[in-house]
Amino acid sequence: MAAAQPAPANPTDVVEQLKQFAELRDQGILSEEEFTAQKAKLLNS
Repeated sequence: MAAAQPAPANPTDVVEQLKQFAELRDQGILSEEEFTAQKAKLLNS
């Protein structure tokens, strides 16, 4: 569903993107699995 995002440049961007993905999950736009996958991508970049 969500388009892949380029890796953020600094930790603040990572936190902001995680917040955005969490909001999408909470709204039912992302599934828990999609949220977990996006979080893993952000934290492993």
